[in-house]
Amino acid sequence: MLIRKLLKILNEEQECVWSGKELKGNNYDVNHILPYSIWVNNDLWNMLPTDRRINQQHKKAKIPTRKLIENRSDIIISYWINYQQAMPLLFKSQIEVALGGNNQSLDTALKSLCKKSDYLIHDRGHEAFSFKYKTLS
Repeated sequence: MLIRKLLKILNEEQECVWSGKELKGNNYDVNHILPYSIWVNNDLWNMLPTDRRINQQHKKAKIPTRKLIENRSDIIISYWINYQQAMPLLFKSQIEVALGGNNQSLDTALKSLCKKSDYLIHDRGHEAFSFKYKTLS
């Protein structure tokens, strides 16, 4: 049931979270921002659509850099808002537990995500993922 809801939400969106590339049909992967193999988490906030080639050939199990997360924050928050509207209680409880605090803003959650990214890359030594995204005009 949850997977069907997630796929329905994602089918409404048309942009790769990392590259900005338009996603057509179902030629995308649901990517874990923080890879499951490193941060065992299938929460909604952690699962976003990515161009299949970018996910499988470039991102893999790498951690997106703070700079990439910040540069792509508009689309990340856009997806989070869609999740929040479709599954408000589930999304709220997941993001509060994983990214801290009660009734926090999505901007605050994004800052917490950046801190987790920094920790995993700089303190734990996981490989960083950065990507030169296209500028949408």
